[in-house]
Amino acid sequence: MAFKAYVGSLKKNESFEIDFTGIRVLTPSWADEFFTGLKENFSDHPIQYLPSKNASVIETLKFLSEP
Repeated sequence: MAFKAYVGSLKKNESFEIDFTGIRVLTPSWADEFFTGLKENFSDHPIQYLPSKNASVIETLKFLSEP
């Protein structure tokens, strides 16, 4: 919810680009909480994760995509 203050107004179907540049560690618990909230609060805005070579980002995104 705190993230909403930084978004402003988005056009319908305008996507979010998530850039992990400068991220040292991405934990599954934080990412799950943040991205789940993002999807729930902005369901009509696709999320695009930009490529990353960071192992913690890669593994966390894999973990979150598992059923």
